[in-house]
Amino acid sequence: MGLIPIINRNEGDCMKVIIRLALLAVICAVLIPALSACDGEADPNNPVVYVYEVGDDFITNVKGAPTMHLRCEVIFRLTSKKAVTSFADDNDIIRDSVIKVLRELTEEDILNGDLNAIAQELVDSANEAMQTDVFYSATFPTFAASKR
Repeated sequence: MGLIPIINRNEGDCMKVIIRLALLAVICAVLIPALSACDGEADPNNPVVYVYEVGDDFITNVKGAPTMHLRCEVIFRLTSKKAVTSFADDNDIIRDSVIKVLRELTEEDILNGDLNAIAQELVDSANEAMQTDVFYSATFPTFAASKR
């Protein structure tokens, strides 16, 4: 079959095929860059988020409980893809903001288990430290406290 049936068709059919292909090319040329340019700003209630890992686990003492320590991993979700790469140079500032929050946790805070409140404190602290508002949420793949 190949190209021969297209060539043998009448001129009107060939023009329809060419117009359809051109229309498809235009739609792709417009939609693909528009979709890839979206940087979490399309829907403020459900933004596109990008993962930002701050590195190794955090191990801190628990305030007011000298025999207890906390070990956790923190992963942030950001609303800006550009911030994920630009924050790599300032990762120590972000880690310091996390440590400040974790060191203020008491045994009651940890045993209460309100990880959403702790996560929000981490987000607020990181946004303040980096003077931005792109930190959207925080999660804890590891969150464990132990007594010696």
